[in-house]
Amino acid sequence: MSPEWSVKAKIAKAIFFQQWNDIDIYIEDTAPETGKVFRRLMERCFSGRYRVYKVFPVGNKAQVVEQCSRDTAENGRPRLYIVDGDLDLLLGTNPKGISRLFVLPVYCIENVLVDKDAAVRILFEEDRHRHEEELEQAFDFPSWVAANDSDLSDLFVEYALMRLFLPCEISVGFKITHLVSSDDGLIDAAKVASRIAEVRREMVDAVGIEKYELSRAKVTKRMAAFRPTVFLVVCSGKDHLLPLLNLRMRSVAKIKCTTESLKIRLAAHCDVSALATQLIKVPAL
Repeated sequence: MSPEWSVKAKIAKAIFFQQWNDIDIYIEDTAPETGKVFRRLMERCFSGRYRVYKVFPVGNKAQVVEQCSRDTAENGRPRLYIVDGDLDLLLGTNPKGISRLFVLPVYCIENVLVDKDAAVRILFEEDRHRHEEELEQAFDFPSWVAANDSDLSDLFVEYALMRLFLPCEISVGFKITHLVSSDDGLIDAAKVASRIAEVRREMVDAVGIEKYELSRAKVTKRMAAFRPTVFLVVCSGKDHLLPLLNLRMRSVAKIKCTTESLKIRLAAHCDVSALATQLIKVPAL
């Protein structure tokens, strides 16, 4: 087994890449391909401002926030700490007011990859016969969103409540494969409803109906801020949106690349304008 690096050691790795990086970007621990996705997105977001050759996973969300809180020096190299929005978006519990900390305005970085134009471009690159207009029509991104939005958003309201009431139970980690019945990238509404009923029953048993309903009303009210396409923001891009998008794309064209490669290609083509605008406003960056 390879040795486990401490958070301090992971932070220190940035020193060895200073000749290639103009900014040190620290993120939560991720899968190897997600690190490449992050690097590609940051490279595009900071194009013309900072060179980004490598980003540095340093730990879980709490550890990244803690390290950022300790980084109080007002000079030196530009540095940025990025964490997921995750279920804290719906709970309203993300940290605020910490210099150099950027909380993603979506559940996780994979949400940024769920982009219609990027998906259609890759479909066009993979399909030898059809034009982009035909592929866009077959892909039908608006219908895909409409079919998944309401049910998955409702499910993530329950998952946010599980964070409060049943933090040790499986929520987001419940596999999306248990919620589909086809390969067209659409969830099975009946299966989602069954899942919602199951977790709701467990929470009511644990805390009582009154406490559950009061908390649910608060989360549902907070969710309204993410309209019109709530599920593209508050649902897990990694565990839910991208697997569904992957299915949808492969039902339209014979895509030969791996799922990992598909993520990296989406990172090269998706719209990053909104993310870039928010990043450059991070205090003390």
